[in-house]
Amino acid sequence: KLFADAGLSVMAENNKASLAAIPVNFGMVIDFGHHFELAGALGPNISLGNPKNEVSLKGSVSFKGSGSARIASGLSANFAGFAGYSHDLLNASGITVGLSAGLESSAFYAGASGQYIFTGAGKEDAYKYGAALSFVPSKSLRLSGWGAILSGTNFEAGLELISMPENSSVSFDAKVWMESGIKSQENVVINGKIGLSYLF
Repeated sequence: KLFADAGLSVMAENNKASLAAIPVNFGMVIDFGHHFELAGALGPNISLGNPKNEVSLKGSVSFKGSGSARIASGLSANFAGFAGYSHDLLNASGITVGLSAGLESSAFYAGASGQYIFTGAGKEDAYKYGAALSFVPSKSLRLSGWGAILSGTNFEAGLELISMPENSSVSFDAKVWMESGIKSQENVVINGKIGLSYLF
């Protein structure tokens, strides 16, 4: 499938909100027999009030077993740092590698993931770990939620809805998530994205 999404990133700092960036992604997912999947995406984060825009390149590979309830695992990589600006709390410029594992069926998914972030530029490296749940109440609707912690200092939580009308090759994706410090919520980032996918 081919997909594209765009969104808004709003920074709330000291009770003042401002639009920080407009992230955009274009990508492709290739599924081989429902057991092996390759995915890749490229897109800029168009920063506002900052002359340096950040471009990210993402790739992942995932494996799925057989049966009505099967093990799903994956490996991901993300390079963000063609320019040295990062608009949110959790994704610093640098290289991120991650592993994920979960249990999947036609009606639900439950899994966990871990990422290591090589920040570079003299910054301390970070790690991120989290969990996700996904439910499929009908063939045309998927609801997901997740939470993650970064290096024990920041947290992220979000919700996602994917809808694909029957007899259609186009699906709609809406996602919203927030990022903040664990001990202090003075700096909060609220992100939202809307995307379209075309299955071929």
